[in-house]
Amino acid sequence: MKYDILELYNLDYLDLYGKNIISLPKEIGALSNLEIFYLVKTGLSELPKEIGKLQKLKELDLRNNNLIELPKEIEKLQKLEGLALSGNKIKKWPQEIEKLQNLQTLNIDKNESFFKEIRKLKLEELFLNDQYYKFQDFLDE
Repeated sequence: MKYDILELYNLDYLDLYGKNIISLPKEIGALSNLEIFYLVKTGLSELPKEIGKLQKLKELDLRNNNLIELPKEIEKLQKLEGLALSGNKIKKWPQEIEKLQNLQTLNIDKNESFFKEIRKLKLEELFLNDQYYKFQDFLDE
């Protein structure tokens, strides 16, 4: 069943796990009340810049897709607390992550290693190289 995405503007939770999406429509930015967005195993290769309009987003799960990079607009997600990027093809550190002041949990496992860059963040939890870390423990290693 297809829905006009604009009819879903009150949605605060959206789970598209395993749906073959490949790309999101630009209208995704109209879901201004979205707080939790799961896009796991969808085949996504890029995110539209309109993702930055999801100002209430607290959790964004993009695991196991084909993302190479994140759009610059990701830095506008200032309420984001959890970001999961494991299992993608990210080779260049997304500097925009450093501007996410409320980010507490980052899962960047199974991408390139970004040890130096990760140390700049102020996280509570980190998932990296099949390991879970309390962030301070990771810094102490």
